[in-house]
Amino acid sequence: MNLSDKKKRQISKEKNNKFQSAEYTPDGKYLVTAKGKLNPKLHIYHVDGGSGAALISKPEGLKSIEPAFGTDNRYIWFSRRNGDWNYNVQFPQYQLAVYNRETGKIHNKTARYGSAFAPTLSLDG
Repeated sequence: MNLSDKKKRQISKEKNNKFQSAEYTPDGKYLVTAKGKLNPKLHIYHVDGGSGAALISKPEGLKSIEPAFGTDNRYIWFSRRNGDWNYNVQFPQYQLAVYNRETGKIHNKTARYGSAFAPTLSLDG
């Protein structure tokens, strides 16, 4: 499906939240984004609109941002971090994880001292 051929329209009617790093699922039917101000969490919206659904809601201090897909709709790669930024921050900060849409489970994929963020998958996943 060529998304540029679709008519542009508003998907969410929210007025009091911030949305960051929206990414279409490989089949083009859904949009996954980080929603929230202090501790954004991954949410999914159907392209026809609606209220959407939280994919990740706990723990409260978890930030889940920058969703990315390979070729399989089931797995959403993302950056995760616990807690807020501070001046004397302890490393690591963000790490990469995968959310399994079938099981709802999260699996960490990196755990290095220097941090990891903004997952980008190759075309073959």
